[in-house]
Amino acid sequence: MTAFEKHAAAHGYVVHRFQIRVTGERGAFLTHPYDATDNVLYEAKGKATREYVRMAIGQLLDYRRHIDVPDGLRLAVLLPEDPTADLRSLLEAEGIALVTKTADGFAGFPLPLATA
Repeated sequence: MTAFEKHAAAHGYVVHRFQIRVTGERGAFLTHPYDATDNVLYEAKGKATREYVRMAIGQLLDYRRHIDVPDGLRLAVLLPEDPTADLRSLLEAEGIALVTKTADGFAGFPLPLATA
């Protein structure tokens, strides 16, 4: 269990991962944490660089096509530190939330619920 999963569980959130099998491909994909309490799929990366943020966006969009959850799946990227302003803007433009590691937990967690 990752530090984020432990943090979420300690705050009463139900967290697990999805195993995705794609027809015609070998093996399965294991997602990063899914918060079943707030319906958020996270993709964690070890660096806050453009390469890693773009990879996280692509993975989340790919996973979302294969995950069937009620009430619309929300997406978030989990990073060890704040990315640049342009990368934060990119995530916002794609409707993907940002959560970053802090000394005492995670900034941006819990995510605010989307307003209708």
